[in-house]
Amino acid sequence: MSKVSENALIFHPEFQQRLGAFVAAWSSFDLTTDFAIWKFLNVSSVQAHLIVNGMTFGKKAKLLSDLIKRSEHPNKNNIIRAFNEARNCVDRDSIIHAYIQTDDDTVTFVTKNQSGSYKTKSKTFTLQEFKLYVDTFQMKGVYFHLAMGLSREEYATFAEASIEP
Repeated sequence: MSKVSENALIFHPEFQQRLGAFVAAWSSFDLTTDFAIWKFLNVSSVQAHLIVNGMTFGKKAKLLSDLIKRSEHPNKNNIIRAFNEARNCVDRDSIIHAYIQTDDDTVTFVTKNQSGSYKTKSKTFTLQEFKLYVDTFQMKGVYFHLAMGLSREEYATFAEASIEP
């Protein structure tokens, strides 16, 4: 096994910053998804947090998609489009739950399947490719946020409702 170079891309400050930006963008997107479920279910914010607590993102995405499609919301087409574009432009699990292989020019995220016979898949990026990957997801997450018509106060109030007193 060869030693990882001290110049490996994984140690590059800009790569580390973009990886952190990805995690922050996903956290915001996940919260916006929970917020949207709350709005479309028309329950209290505490009830919404209880409903989505422990749900995998896939189940939340299915629930939200079904709620939007059945709603009378005047902006539902834009909301569902923005939501689908954001969730389909990245594979969160392939970044967050991956082993990382690196050299001076690339980083490869390697994930294993969760069930069935053993298989792996990998995604390899240069720094520029990873920056574009993260920037695209951030932009699409913002579009979803804007399509929902969130006010900063409403978003903060909803987020704070998830914290037990």
